[in-house]
Amino acid sequence: MAVQKIKTIAAVATCLFAVSACGGNTVPEGEWLSFSAIEEGTTSNTALTCTPEICGSTSDFETAARFDVSAGELADAVIQLEPEAQRETLPNGDIRIHYVDVTAIMRFRDDVDILIRPEGEGSSILAAYSRSRVGRSDLGKNASRINALVEKLKEAVAG
Repeated sequence: MAVQKIKTIAAVATCLFAVSACGGNTVPEGEWLSFSAIEEGTTSNTALTCTPEICGSTSDFETAARFDVSAGELADAVIQLEPEAQRETLPNGDIRIHYVDVTAIMRFRDDVDILIRPEGEGSSILAAYSRSRVGRSDLGKNASRINALVEKLKEAVAG
């Protein structure tokens, strides 16, 4: 009986710790992720899609998605999908977007950063970095999140 109570208390404490760890925002408002500063092999609970020009510090990424729409149109499509996202346009025309995605079951808060780079008129590249705030493994969630985002954006800008 006492062992069962200890196990229950330990389980509740673990859940409370996990939930409290998800509460903070790892990218304070006004601060943005620098894609060029992402380092090789950061953790197993991240996913990155990029190009060597954007992510020069690492080669540990999937190839970035290219779209046949302007950077502004692509950014508008991201905001349509994630209305709470923060958006910033840089002087060179790059557009940065940051939002927090919450997992369905455990309600973990994961950070998603996007950089959209114009490639001439009517074309742009989308680099994305998704990372879990807690845990040692995301069980592929961050990569699937980026893939799903790219697919949704392809549908959104196609029609």
